[in-house]
Amino acid sequence: MTEQERKQAALIGLSWADAKFGIEHGFCTATDFSDIAFPALSGDSPDQEDVVRLYLAEDEAAKRTVVEHVCKRKEPDDELSVRKWIFLELQSIRARNGENIGRTLDEVESLYADLDYPPTLARFVRYMPAAPEDIASGNVGENRLVEKLDEFLEKEKSELAEVLK
Repeated sequence: MTEQERKQAALIGLSWADAKFGIEHGFCTATDFSDIAFPALSGDSPDQEDVVRLYLAEDEAAKRTVVEHVCKRKEPDDELSVRKWIFLELQSIRARNGENIGRTLDEVESLYADLDYPPTLARFVRYMPAAPEDIASGNVGENRLVEKLDEFLEKEKSELAEVLK
């Protein structure tokens, strides 16, 4: 993860289950999660001991073991984890590709396949049918897909902030 991606991840508050999901899908490493979690640690955090253990683990394998151990004790919210990672990955794709619409959509389609075709991403995939409202207005094509992606990211950022309060 880049420094900017770590900042975005810290803003939406990755949980232990989110870290496990991200590690399993190659979105981050246990070291990335450690780098996010340790600075965010407060003195009254219920996970303080686990975060310190994660931070002090000597290598990636040891850090991964800590994450897996903690996740066994916690109730995961897989739906929220997927939602957070879709948001983070889409943010990263947009930041990395800027105005390169073709490359942006290529990466979105790759993410769509990597995550077993979640319906959330289908609306940004070129080979999926266009939304009826877009067809009716004649507003279809790659530019429209990227517009919809940007609208989704703005809305999702706000909604995730609300969920995590």
